[in-house]
Amino acid sequence: MNDQAAAVLPVQTPCIGICSTVFGDKVCRGCKRYTEEIVEWNAYAQAQKQAVDDRLQSHLLQILGGKFIVQDADKFQRALQDNNIRYIAARPPLCWVNDLLRTRIVEEQPLETFGLALHKSLTGMAIADIRHELDSELYTLSQAHHQRYIAVGE
Repeated sequence: MNDQAAAVLPVQTPCIGICSTVFGDKVCRGCKRYTEEIVEWNAYAQAQKQAVDDRLQSHLLQILGGKFIVQDADKFQRALQDNNIRYIAARPPLCWVNDLLRTRIVEEQPLETFGLALHKSLTGMAIADIRHELDSELYTLSQAHHQRYIAVGE
């Protein structure tokens, strides 16, 4: 999909149904959006939604780039579709790794099945451990961003 076509499509909610903001977290442990973004999401204009999605995508790329290599994006997309894994097609394939990691399918099949490989520094590490590390890093990065740019005036 080209950038022009992606710009026309509405931004999908990044919600994954695991919201921790109801427990007082300023950053959701599920989707990594801020409380304000979750509450106001349906009222946001597409440009506002896109800005949130761009930030989340940037965080994913920053962290996933040091962990995974997409060797075959077409194979990866077909595997996601064949396994009925929800992913945001408008995002770069490296971001889809996060969607794949939310499933147990990736623990049952080798990464090569999905057109993926691990960076050498993670070779031999269990997928469950990588999933936990990724989630922790994303949450920490989102919290830091919130503290630096959003909570300044609080």
